[in-house]
Amino acid sequence: MENEAKTSDFQQNIQKILSDDRVKEALHQIFLESEQTIATQIKLAETASPPFNEEKRRELFIKLLNDSGLEDLTIDTEGNTYAYFNKTDNADTPTLFLSAHLDSVFDNETDVTVTFKDGMYYGPGIYDDARGLAVVIALTKTLTQFDIKLESSLIIGATVGEEGPGDLRGAKHFFKKHDSIDAFISIDIDVPNEIIYQATGSLRYIYTFNGMGGHSYSDFGKPSAVHAAARAVTYIADIVTPSDPKTTFNVGVINGGTIPTAIAEKAMIYVDMRSTDPNELKKIELNINACVQTAIDDENNRWAVSSKNDAAITFSAELKGDRPAGKQSISSEPVIVAEEVARALGLDPLLSEPASTDINVPLSLGIPAIAIGGGGKAYNQHSLTEHFDPTDSHLGTQRAFITVLALLGVTGLTQPLLKKRL
Repeated sequence: MENEAKTSDFQQNIQKILSDDRVKEALHQIFLESEQTIATQIKLAETASPPFNEEKRRELFIKLLNDSGLEDLTIDTEGNTYAYFNKTDNADTPTLFLSAHLDSVFDNETDVTVTFKDGMYYGPGIYDDARGLAVVIALTKTLTQFDIKLESSLIIGATVGEEGPGDLRGAKHFFKKHDSIDAFISIDIDVPNEIIYQATGSLRYIYTFNGMGGHSYSDFGKPSAVHAAARAVTYIADIVTPSDPKTTFNVGVINGGTIPTAIAEKAMIYVDMRSTDPNELKKIELNINACVQTAIDDENNRWAVSSKNDAAITFSAELKGDRPAGKQSISSEPVIVAEEVARALGLDPLLSEPASTDINVPLSLGIPAIAIGGGGKAYNQHSLTEHFDPTDSHLGTQRAFITVLALLGVTGLTQPLLKKRL
């Protein structure tokens, strides 16, 4: 009953915003400028931005934000860029961070030229996350153009390092330095009715097995790094994990040795572990570490080699990726507001399966966060054949716009629905 009353209050608040003549005009302007937003999206997509090399796209993003009315952006030591669009003097009002990520999965050598064919835009990175950045810019322009005053503080910007090797480094750095953020919205998916509100955490390890090696015939009897790695993979493959919360593991790569006639001195396995529950993620990490140690012990024991013997197999574990898991209630303010705004715009809201995005970081810290769609429809993301259907793409910008207004409140019209965290 309490949640129903909360939802009803939110619906009334959102309808009040949507009934305002200035907001109606702003929404219509977003629709009229949808082609311009796509042009911005293309310009961003055609500016290569691999993790750790986001500078050129960041420069373009800053220029476009400046042109949209947001100036004096900060570039922090990790490479994130952001600025307050609105900052209140009232310490009791909440602060929202709205962002997209600057990096794409493609390197600087990839041809990121965008082409148009049969109603679709084709190009590596045309959507992820060039669309999110374009929506952030369009939303900023709309807020500025219509001089909409917010009751609460809004930070607008873009993070670095969201994709694979970036390991969420931008979001990690930002939230480490800004502990007063009350909610976070990432524009990082496509369809405008979708809401990601849970975070799949992941750990990526490289386990390296080392031994003395030797000749396959004359040194037969020495432990083999490849054999130890193979034992480890076998033991890992037999691990049983829960289906709820979904917890997974995968040995994606195994390599080592030199030639068939040499006992391997070195072998490596690359392991990916994932879960929506941080406790289960820790359990699978400990379980896999135990499998690796058991494999080494068994390989050394097989050849009666003491662990103190120079010929004994040893291992090292290198953590290559650490994305924290996180959950929140479906009754958190950003989730409810995003759902109700979608409904108010004639969309059927969809609470998606957990994923790995920038929202992992704030959720792991207990900060409400959602990832929502920028509009249109994306296909073959993270591939050279990535393409984008722009049909009704303006709905993504409109939904983000109203969601921000509802959460932060509009001066003279509504109070913020987002609560200040204790």
